[in-house]
Amino acid sequence: MALPFTVEASASSDTALVLHMLNLLVPNGQFILSEPEGLIVFRATLSHTDPEMSPALVVETIHMIRFFVTQFAPLIEPVAQGRASYRAVREQLVRQGIGIPTVVARPLGGLV
Repeated sequence: MALPFTVEASASSDTALVLHMLNLLVPNGQFILSEPEGLIVFRATLSHTDPEMSPALVVETIHMIRFFVTQFAPLIEPVAQGRASYRAVREQLVRQGIGIPTVVARPLGGLV
């Protein structure tokens, strides 16, 4: 699902940071920035082992995608259009009590 706005070239770095931060909050799926087109899409995958996929599962996945897009698009759009920054969105989420997971780089066992 593509979001209904485009990313200004000058805002692509902050937009990419916001998308990465939001992807840490989303349990299934991810926001993706296609820089050349200035488009943001939300992509989700649905793993299943049943030969017949349950229609209810498909509907729930569509509802999940809609939920994340409608919740996060209002945070993404001002950044994508250069009216807000990554830092401003992060501070807004923290003020709302949303904990942002951190990613810590650790060397793999035995690898340098």
